[in-house]
Amino acid sequence: MHYAPPGFVCTACGYQTVRADRVMPGNGWLTATLLFFFVVPGIVYWVWRHTSKEDRCPLCGRASVIPAESPIGRSLIQSPPDVRFDRIEQAIDALAVEVERVAESQRYSARLLNDRAGADKNAPR
Repeated sequence: MHYAPPGFVCTACGYQTVRADRVMPGNGWLTATLLFFFVVPGIVYWVWRHTSKEDRCPLCGRASVIPAESPIGRSLIQSPPDVRFDRIEQAIDALAVEVERVAESQRYSARLLNDRAGADKNAPR
């Protein structure tokens, strides 16, 4: 059986699909309201909605879908998994360590201040 590459690739999430979702921009209720109350702006809005459909990613919903046969699409398909997630995970781990270090220093200084205040109360006058 011959393998056929997917028809589209999302540049935002890397999802590969055979068919992208074709979506109309705008709002249907706004179209109906404009057509009912303001006929000419309603017609203009309706024409704009129906002539500017865009391909969207079925997974993330963004309008960042490109053909898989394009040079950028081929490079996205052939590239290894994104290493940005590894860097984000390392950054979050480092941030968690720093937050714990700051919290420990605050607990230590609060304990010292509490001991000092307790020592001042017990001191003879």
